[in-house]
Formats: sequence, structure tokens, C-alpha cells
Amino acid sequence: MRRHRAAPRLTSALAVLAAGLLAGSLLALPTAAHAADDPSGPDTKAKNSATVGIRTANAKGGDDRGVFDYEVLPRGVVQDWIAISNFRYQPITIRLLAKDASSTPNAGFDIQASADEAEDVGSWISLKKNKLTLPARTEVVVPFQLGVPHDATPGDHSGAIVVSLLAKEPKPDGGSIVVDHRVGMRIHLRVPGDLKPALKVEDLKVDWNGAGSPLGRGDATVTYTVRNTGNVRMNASGGIELTRILGLPGVDATAPPVEDLLPGGVAQYRSVVKNVFGTGPMKAEIALHGVPVDAALKEKAIDVTTTEGFAAWPWLLIAIVVAVLLLAGGGGYYERRRRQARAAEQAGLLAAEERDRASAKHRMLVRGALLAGVLGALLSPGLGVPATAANGDEWKATISKKQGIALEPFDIETSGGCPLPATSMIGYGYGRGFPKEGAIVVSNTDGAVTNETGFTAALGDSMKNLMAAQPDPRGLAGEYRFVIRCIKAEFPDKSYGEYVAAIKFDKPDHWVALPPLTNKKGPVVQIPTTGPNGEPKTKNQPGGGTAGPDGNPSDDAQAQGSAADRAGDLLGTDAPAATDDGPSWVLMAAGIVVLIGSLALAFGRRIPGPWRRS
Repeated sequence: MRRHRAAPRLTSALAVLAAGLLAGSLLALPTAAHAADDPSGPDTKAKNSATVGIRTANAKGGDDRGVFDYEVLPRGVVQDWIAISNFRYQPITIRLLAKDASSTPNAGFDIQASADEAEDVGSWISLKKNKLTLPARTEVVVPFQLGVPHDATPGDHSGAIVVSLLAKEPKPDGGSIVVDHRVGMRIHLRVPGDLKPALKVEDLKVDWNGAGSPLGRGDATVTYTVRNTGNVRMNASGGIELTRILGLPGVDATAPPVEDLLPGGVAQYRSVVKNVFGTGPMKAEIALHGVPVDAALKEKAIDVTTTEGFAAWPWLLIAIVVAVLLLAGGGGYYERRRRQARAAEQAGLLAAEERDRASAKHRMLVRGALLAGVLGALLSPGLGVPATAANGDEWKATISKKQGIALEPFDIETSGGCPLPATSMIGYGYGRGFPKEGAIVVSNTDGAVTNETGFTAALGDSMKNLMAAQPDPRGLAGEYRFVIRCIKAEFPDKSYGEYVAAIKFDKPDHWVALPPLTNKKGPVVQIPTTGPNGEPKTKNQPGGGTAGPDGNPSDDAQAQGSAADRAGDLLGTDAPAATDDGPSWVLMAAGIVVLIGSLALAFGRRIPGPWRRS
């Protein structure tokens, strides 16, 4: 059992008052006034007021312990004293009560109400006097006894000895009310045994008020409850940590200290952490280091931690950021669209310019081609030359049948048309029985003549009938050449080109078509190398003919010679040459006029005049 030595008794009221103030054990009632404040003696106000002091004491008088602190085993008994002082100038009557104590929600020391019956240490105290009258300005020592029952639980038990003064006080609306003025002295009792320091943090909550802040900052109000779940009085200190998501830096603050929390006591704490930037989901952590009030139990210190999540959404800041982003994004989108539109416009302009250039180039080409075509069409009749062997054109004519009989007519098909200005044709036949200058086999006609594609020249009759119409008809034998001449109807002697085809009679009344005569230098005459019966011709025979029995050329040889001569005529040896009338100056003048007009049309924008186009 821990006891404190008693202090000497004070002999005067003022000394008692001073000692009580120095010891800190003097508790004044709310309506009391110190007698020492009125040295001239009591007055009316002092007579109606009451001031009572209470402190620890020994048998001789008050001492300076300040609190009753015991350690008693079950069935143990403690004898002690308490001093009661009256500082008034008149006697007062008081009650002495022993009550239990507990911790208040604000961590205070709460003494049981006067009307409540004690169940713990208050019920273990026996006072020698429960009611007494104190003379004016005196101190009375009252003995008491504390007996610990056998079933008392180990740990700390707290209570108080209370001085109760009942007084009537007027009510604001008239009448009076009895007020219980109390002052007490703490009693702390420890029952030895299994001592278990323990604390628990409950009901952790955080209220953050920065949702409406444009800067996203606000105060975080942290509230929580600390419960002493052990059996010894506890002190505690610690901190508060507010953590953010994604590993962002948190905020630290000091937690309010827990002081002398009684076993079973519950205290509520509130801490405000200033200027916390909200990041949405956050966590609050309370970490306390609990130490028993009794320094002898410091090795039984404990640590307790609890965590709770809370939301700290800076909605106004988020709205501002979103609005700024939307404005920036909208501005960027508008700027991109504007640039795209400008680029599209530029691309359209460039494409239009390119199309205009291409169109202009195309028009120039078309106009140039048109000009060249018109000039060629207009100037070729006057400036052109006949399409003869010297022109380098390819001429080819074929017989419409591969073979036939002398009584059937046949056609001659050309590989191309007649060149301008030829618009008609005439056909000549050369061979045995035909005149040297040729027999007309196709009359002067323009019915089938074209200037672009091949055409068909139909013989006027069968070979037998054509031969019968000749001045000196003979039997059909050997090869026959047919020359289709391109002419103008009014100038049949001027040739603008000739197609040549040939047949060969292998029997008096049967012929076969010879291969087409082709020459890239113009129409040619194919000179036969065999006789009418297929016999080879010798070099010493004129015209390649055969000799008769008397060494002179036979009729067939003469015929072949005549055919050769006529072929030579076709090649230009004896045949009359076609005359060239020269260029047509009228057509040349017309071509020059067309040329000037075409130039004006093609370059009209650059030539001043009424034809200039905008």
C-alpha cells in the first residue's frame, strides 16, 4: 500500500486556505466566495454564499498528497483521513459521500451522481461521519476505512469522497430550486494480480470539407473513440496519417493525447488537419502508443493502430479542370478542323488548278491534233503525191477464190482503201490474149471504193467472156495479172495507187489463185517463172518463154513475152507515166486560213482582239 506522509495542521483559516491553494486540492463551488477576499468580515452576500475545501489528511490534519492512491490485496483494509474546510463566516451543514468514478467522453474524471448507489470502490469505503456541521472558517478531519472484498478483480479501481452541499437558489420565473453543490477527492485503488494494459480505437471517421474549393483543398476533421479495454489506467500519444492513392505523399498530424483513461472508460477525440489536398479515395490511420499511468508498468506499453477510408473529391476543382480541358480540347478540335478545312480548301484549289492545267493541256493537244488533222485533210489533196511504190505503203490484193473455172467471174479484194483524192477505181488485165496496154476488166466506178478500209473490185465478166471480147482472142493459158488502179473519175489516167493480183490457168478451163503480191514499196508485178504447163523458163528465152520445134519462140512463148512486156509496163518501163498536176494553191490558201484560225482558237487568251476569252 502506498501512503503519503501527513503535513502539520494549520492553525489559522488563512493558512489553511493558502496551503490548499498551493497543494491544488482546494475545490471551490460555483457559488462560493473565499473569506480571505473579505478581511473586514462577512457581509450579506458572504452569508448567502458557501465555499468548501477538501483535501487528503492524516489524523492531525490536511497533507499534500493531492489524491488517495492505494494498492491493496483482496480482503485488505486501509485506514485514512480526509480534511473538510469551511471558508465561510457562518456554519454550514454538508454531506460526505463515497462514489465510483469513470472517464467522461471528453476524457474527464466523472464522479457518480449523489443519488446513484456505488458498486465498485465507492461501495468499499466506510466514512465515520456522513453528515456534519462545520463551524465558520474551520477545518474538520474525518476518518474513513477502505476494505477490498475477496472477489475484487485485479487492476485499477477509481472513485471519490464527495462533499455535497444542498442550497436553495431562486428560479428566474420565481420560486426556488435545490441545487447540489459538490466537490470531491479522487481515490485510485489497485488490486494486485494480472495487469493487462489495452486500448482500442473505434468509430474512426473523417469529414473533408474541400469539395467546394476551387483549389481542391480543405480541412479534414478526424473523429474517433478510444476505449480502455484493459484493467489499468492508461495514457497514450500518437499521430494521424492521411494517405492518398497511387503512392502520392500523405499528410501527417499529431493525435490529441490520451490522459488517465480509466479501465472501461471511453473517450472521444477530434482533430482537424488543415489544408489537405483531396485526391478522391483516401485513408486515415490512427496510431497510438499506450503507456500505463503507473510508471512502474512502463514495460507494458502497447501500440494500437486502426485505419479507415474516406472520400475527398475536389468536385469544384474537377469541374474547373474538366471545363478547361473541354475548352482546350474544343479549341484544339476547332483549330484542327479549321486547319483541315484550310488544307482541304488549299488542296481543292491546287486540284482545281491542276485540273485547269490538265484541261488546258488537253485542249491544246486536242486543238493541235485538230489543227494537224484539218491541215492534213485540206493540204493533202494539193500537196500530196500519188500512193505509188515510192511512198512506202504496203499494198496487197487477193483473189476472192482459191481456184475457179473460166466461165465463172471472181472478185479482187484489196488490203486497204484508195488514198485521197482518189474516189474511183478502174481495173486492167494483162496476159495471153489481152492487149499489151491491158484489157479493161473493171470499169471506171466509185461504187465500192473507200479511202479508209479495203474494198472489193468485181470483174465485169468471166475470163472466157472477157477473152472472147478481145480483138485477138486466144485460149486461156498461163498467168494473168489484174491491176486495180485508184483514180479520180474525171482523170482515169492519173493513178494514186495500184493493187495487183494474179491467177494461173493450169488447164484451159481451170485456174488457181496465186499468192498475194505484197511489197512495202508499193504495188509490184509478179513475173512468172514457169510456162503455161508448169515447165521452167530458160534465161535465153525472151520473156522467159519456151522455144518451138524450129528454135523460134512458140505462140505460148510469144504470149508469155507479151505478158512480160505488159508486166514491165506495170513496173513503169513502157506504160505511160502518170502526170502530177502539182499542188492546189486554193487548198493551200484554205489550209493557211484554217491554221491561223486554229492558232487564234488555241492561243486566244494571249492574242488581243474581240476573240479574246476571259
